[in-house]
Amino acid sequence: SGAQTRWDAAFQFECPGSQVIRRVSSVHCNRAEDRVWKFGCGSVPGLSRFFWSGWINDYDGVMNFQCPFNAIITGLRSEHNNGREDRRWNVKCSRKRGIQTYNCALTPYANSLDGDMNYSVSSGYYMRGLHSFHSNKQE
Repeated sequence: SGAQTRWDAAFQFECPGSQVIRRVSSVHCNRAEDRVWKFGCGSVPGLSRFFWSGWINDYDGVMNFQCPFNAIITGLRSEHNNGREDRRWNVKCSRKRGIQTYNCALTPYANSLDGDMNYSVSSGYYMRGLHSFHSNKQE
């Protein structure tokens, strides 16, 4: 799968330099009841003033987050809980002087509960937020 993470393990991914997350892919494993992840980045010259969110979801809860202050997503941090068979997440948001986000759009879900995910941000757009939910039936 070319994953950059390991089953059941915590990870932190940050795009280098002045780059943002442009691609997210993951594969689910029923035995581990977890996903491994791979991220791709794209250039946005002039990014600065980054900050990390706190935890944006609880285990077994809904994740519904947008970077504030017209910031866009440049990194992700996650840890897995084997008892809950779920992950919780932090988001690294970065700003560019003078940038203003507008025409924000919520995409359809990028995967089914146990399905693979291959998501690419559309040209002219940036990833500013994340939404997900957890199902105890299909962990």
